[in-house]
Amino acid sequence: MAGTNQRKTTGVAQGLDEPRTQAARRPSHDEIAKRAFEIYLSRGEWPGRDVEDWLEAERQLRNR
Repeated sequence: MAGTNQRKTTGVAQGLDEPRTQAARRPSHDEIAKRAFEIYLSRGEWPGRDVEDWLEAERQLRNR
């Protein structure tokens, strides 16, 4: 088989030096709601920051 230069695949995406990491799991609505409520409680139950609490909860859960 002269002239065949085939590379053996190893399950790693070609062109990358490191193996692929596990895809980030997206937190469920209930998980985000629970964490947002915990954030709300931790800051003294002051109203008016529900969107900020939600986004912070989402960020925290995605980065864990």
